[in-house]
Amino acid sequence: MQGLENLTRGELLQLVRGLEQRLEQVEKGNAAARRAPIELDFVCAQALQVLDNSGVPAFVYDTGGGFRLLAANQCMSALSGYAPEELLNLGLMSLLAHEDREGVRRLLELPRQGGFSSSGGWRHRTKLGGIREVEASGYDLVFKSRHARFVIVQDVTHRKREALVHQRLASIVEHSSDCIVSTTVDGTVLTWNRAAERLFGYAAAEIIGRSIEILWPAEIAEQEKVRLRPRVLAGEYIDYKETARLSKSGERIEVSMSAAPLRDGMGAIVGVSSILRDIRQQKQQERLVAEGHQRLKLALESAGLSLWDWDILGSRVHYDDGFACLLGYQPGELPSASSLWEGLVHPDDIALVAERIALHLRGGSEVCELELRVRTHRSDWIWIGARGRVVARDNTGAPLRMMGTSQDISGRKRAEHADQVLAAFLQSSEDSIISGSVDGTVLSWNRGAERILGYSAEEMVGRNIRTIYPDERLTELAWIDQRVRAGQTVPHLETTRRHRDGRAVQMTITVAPMRDAEGRVIGSASLGSDITQRNREEAARSLLAAVAESSQDAIFSHDPAYQILSWNRGAEEMFGYTTAQAIGQDVRVLIAEAPEPFTAQQARVLRAERVAPFELTARRSNGDPVHVSVSAAPLQDKASRIVGVAVVARDIGTQKRLELLTSRMQSIGHVGGWAFDCRSHKLFWTDEMYRIQDLSPEHFSPTVEGATAMYGPDAIEVIRQAVHRAVELGEPFDLELPLITARGRNRWVRIIGEAQHEDGKVTHVFGAMQDITARRETEDALRDSERQLETILDNAAEGMMVLSPGGTIERFNRQAQHIFGYDAGEAHALTLKHLTLELNYDHVAEPESAPALMQRLIGSHRELIGRRKDASLFPLELAVSEITIGPGVAKFTAVVRDITERKSWESRIYNLAYSDSLTGLPNRLLLRDRLEHAVAAAQRNRSLVGVLFLDLDHFKSINDSFGHHVGDALLREIGERAKSCVREIDTVSRLGGDEFVVVLPELRESGDAGAVARKILAGLSQPYRIDSLEIAITPTLGISIYPDDGSDCDTLLRCADTAMYHAKESGKNRFEFFSPRPS
Repeated sequence: MQGLENLTRGELLQLVRGLEQRLEQVEKGNAAARRAPIELDFVCAQALQVLDNSGVPAFVYDTGGGFRLLAANQCMSALSGYAPEELLNLGLMSLLAHEDREGVRRLLELPRQGGFSSSGGWRHRTKLGGIREVEASGYDLVFKSRHARFVIVQDVTHRKREALVHQRLASIVEHSSDCIVSTTVDGTVLTWNRAAERLFGYAAAEIIGRSIEILWPAEIAEQEKVRLRPRVLAGEYIDYKETARLSKSGERIEVSMSAAPLRDGMGAIVGVSSILRDIRQQKQQERLVAEGHQRLKLALESAGLSLWDWDILGSRVHYDDGFACLLGYQPGELPSASSLWEGLVHPDDIALVAERIALHLRGGSEVCELELRVRTHRSDWIWIGARGRVVARDNTGAPLRMMGTSQDISGRKRAEHADQVLAAFLQSSEDSIISGSVDGTVLSWNRGAERILGYSAEEMVGRNIRTIYPDERLTELAWIDQRVRAGQTVPHLETTRRHRDGRAVQMTITVAPMRDAEGRVIGSASLGSDITQRNREEAARSLLAAVAESSQDAIFSHDPAYQILSWNRGAEEMFGYTTAQAIGQDVRVLIAEAPEPFTAQQARVLRAERVAPFELTARRSNGDPVHVSVSAAPLQDKASRIVGVAVVARDIGTQKRLELLTSRMQSIGHVGGWAFDCRSHKLFWTDEMYRIQDLSPEHFSPTVEGATAMYGPDAIEVIRQAVHRAVELGEPFDLELPLITARGRNRWVRIIGEAQHEDGKVTHVFGAMQDITARRETEDALRDSERQLETILDNAAEGMMVLSPGGTIERFNRQAQHIFGYDAGEAHALTLKHLTLELNYDHVAEPESAPALMQRLIGSHRELIGRRKDASLFPLELAVSEITIGPGVAKFTAVVRDITERKSWESRIYNLAYSDSLTGLPNRLLLRDRLEHAVAAAQRNRSLVGVLFLDLDHFKSINDSFGHHVGDALLREIGERAKSCVREIDTVSRLGGDEFVVVLPELRESGDAGAVARKILAGLSQPYRIDSLEIAITPTLGISIYPDDGSDCDTLLRCADTAMYHAKESGKNRFEFFSPRPS
C-alpha cells in the first residue's frame, strides 16, 4: 500500500470513510459494542492497522473525554518515541509543543461538521523532548454511544527543511549578478532571474513558458539545438562556452555560458540549467589587444601557444618563433611555405588536414580545429593541436587570410594512448570485469563477463545487476550493496551467478567501491572468475592467480637471491618480458637506476620489517624507462619461514605526467594556488605562488602576515576585509591589486577566493593568484592608443564615424558633429538610418538586418539625402569600409561629405546641357534621348508613341509689332500652357524659334494623340496678357505615330514636321496626322 504522502485528498477521504463504515458495521452487528468501550477501541485498532501497513502514523482520540487517546498504531509509536501502551495513558495535548497546545485545543473544540477537517501545522513533541513538524488530518467518527476522531499524521520536518534550503537557494539565484536560467528538455523557460531581466530586457512574466530559442541568433541556432542541448540532456556538463544571445530589442549580446543537466528527485534529466555572463566588455578588450601583434605574441608564448598567419592570396605562411622553437628550429631557420604546414605534415594526416582546411575555407565551419603530426628539425614527429579561422574574405566571399594558433599536445596524446591500452586490457581480460552505479545499474561489461555469463554488453549495460543473481542469492546482493555503500571491499567471495541460459555459474568475485574525486562512493567494480569446473582447493589457489593475472599492476616474486619466481600478465605488459623470459632472471635487471636502494628495501622485507611503498625508475626490455610505485611483502612457506619477496609495481607515469602538466600549466599561465585553513590559520601555497612573488619555498614559509606584507596599506585593508567576509559569511571575492615582490619588482595580481563549508561552517578558503602585469600594461597601452585615435579623428577634415558590426555609431568626430548637428554623446545611440532620409533606395524586397545593410554598403560611394538633428535635409556622400580588429571581428568606418555646393553646380551644368535657355523646357538633345527611350519601351511593351510637331501661326508679326521681349515672354507662356495639357510622363520640348515638339509614350491607340492635340489647340488658342497687351495666337500641329510612321527618332520627327506643314497648307490652327502623299 502506498504511503500518506502519495495519497490524494480524495483517496484519503475514501480510506477514512471506509474505516467508518467498517466500524458502523461492527457496531450494528454487535449490540454489546454500544455498551463496551473496549470493543470500540478494538475496532479502531483494526482500522489503524490498515494505515500501519501503509507506513502511515495514525491514532484515535475521544473528542468528549479530555482528548484521551483510544488507540494508536505502530507508526505513531515510532514517530513519538512512546510505546503503544504509553500512548494510551496520554492525552492528545501532551503530544504537542507547549506553545501550540492552547491554539490546537480551541481548534479541536469548535463545533464539528461531521466531514473531513484539517488542522495541519502542528508541532509534535516526542518522548525525548524533540520537536517534529507534522501535518494532521482528522475525520469524525460518530457512533450511537460515543464520539471519536481518526487522526492521520504526516511528518513534514524534512520537507520543510528542504523548502527552507530551496528558498535560500532561490534568493541566491535571484540576486546573482549572472543570468541564471532553467528550461525544460524542449527548451521552454522555467526560471528567469533578475540578472537575466536586466541583460536581455525580458521580464520573467514575459518569457517564462516561452521557448529559449527566441534568444538564439539565427547563425548559431542550429548549433545550439543540434549540438549543445543534446550534449547537456545526455548528462554532459558544459563548463564554459562563448556564444551569443539576442535581447528583447534585437541587440546581439556576447555571453559566456555554463550549462548542466537539471535532474528530478530520481536523478532523471528533466531540463537544462544555464549560467550566462555578459562578456561584451571582455570581448572588446580582447579585440583591442589583438591589434598589438607583439603583445599578442607575448601572451601566446606565456600560454604555450604559437601563432601562424596564412596569406592565402599571396601564398605565404608566417610562423612565429614559438612554432619554430617547438619544432627545434632557431628563429628564422624554419623553411618558408606557400600553404599551411607545407612539407611538415605526417603522410597519414595529409588528406584529413587538407579536407578540414578546404571545408573551413568554403565556410563550412566557424573554426578550423585540427590535431596532426608534424616533423621536427630532428626528423621525428610530434603531435600539435591547431585552431584557426578565416579573418578576411573578398567581396565574393573568397578567403584572403587565415590566422590561428598551435600547441604541442604530444603529452596528452600519450596519455590518451595509455587510456586506450588500459581499455584494451580490460576488454581482453578472461575474467568478468563489471562496473555499476549505486542503484545497481550496469555501466560496463567486458568480454570476460560476456564469455562467463552469456550476456552481451549491449544486453546488460543499462539493466540491473539483479539479472544475473539467482533468487536465493538476492540477500547476498543486499549485503554486498551495504558493504560497498559503506566504502568497504568485498574480497574473494565464492558465490553463484545465473548464466543467460539459466544454468548456475560458480564464481569467485571481488567487489570494490568506486569513488569520485571527492572520495564519495558512486558505484562498484567487480572482478569475477568462473570456478565451476574446479574443486574448492583449486579454486582458492586459482582465485589469487586470477586476480594477479587480471591486474593492470605488475605482480611478481623473487627468492632471497633475487631470482624471479613468478611473473604476471601485468608485469609482461609493463616490462615487456614474457613469463618464460622473466622466470629465473635477476630481478635487478629491471632497475634503471642504481640498484642499491631497491636491494636495501628488499633486504628489509626479507627480515620481516614493514616497508612503506616507494617509487623508482624501472627499465623495460627495450630499454625505455617506466616510473613505478613498488609495494613489497614477504613470501612464507607452510612453516611460516620467509622464502622470498612478493612485489607489486604500479605504473605511475601518467600520474607523474599529470603532476608535471599541472605544474607547467601554473607556470605558463602565471597562476598559483593557495589555501587557508580557518581552524589552524595555516596558509598553503603552490610553487607558482612563490615564483610570482620572487620567493623560494626553502627560505619562506607562507603566513597571513608575511603574505600581506608585500602590499600597500590600502591593498592590505582590502584583502583583510575580503578574507574576513569569506571566513565569516562565506562570500567569494575577486580582487586586482598591486604588490612589490621580494626582489622589489612592481606587479599587478588578481586574487580569487572561495569558501568551503562543512556542517554549515566555513573551514577553508581556497583561491588562486594570477600575474596580470602584462594585461594591465596592455590595457594602459590601449588607452594611450585610444586617445591618439580620438585626436586623429577629431582633426580630420571630413566627417568620420566608427560603427559596430550592428551599425551603431561608436565614434563621431568633430566634423561629423558639425555636419549633422549632433554632439558625440547624442550620436552614440544612432545608426546610419537615423542620419539619412532613405538608405534602402535600392528597393530591397524585405527589410534588411543591420549587419546585412552594413555589408551591402561596404566599398561603395553613395549619394544620399542627409538629415540633420534639426530635421533639415541636404545632399550627402557616404563611403563605408570594413576594418578587421581580430579573428572574425570586424567594425566599419564611414566617411561623409556635405555635397550641397557640388550638387548645385551639377544642377546648373545639367540645365545648360539639356534645357532650353529661354523656356526651361528640354532642348533638342534631351528631346532625342527621351524619344529614344519611349521607342525602346514601346518595342518591349508593344505600345504606341505619338510625336506632335507644333508651330505658331504668324509669330513673326508678334516680334515685329511688339518687340522680341514680348515674343520671348509669349514663348515661355506657351511652353507652360502646353505642359499643362499633357501627362507627367509626356515631354514638351522647344526646338528653337516658334517650334515645339511633344512626345507621348505608352499610347494604346493613335486616336489618343489626336485627343491631346485637340486639348493643346484649345489651350494655346486662348488670349495671352503680356505687359498690359492682349495677344491672340494659334498653333498648328502635325502628328506621327510609332511604329506606323517610322521606327527611329529622325523619321518620326520628319514625318510629324511634314504633317504640320500639310496642316498649315489646309488652313492653320488645326492638326493633321502624317500620311504619305504622292510627290
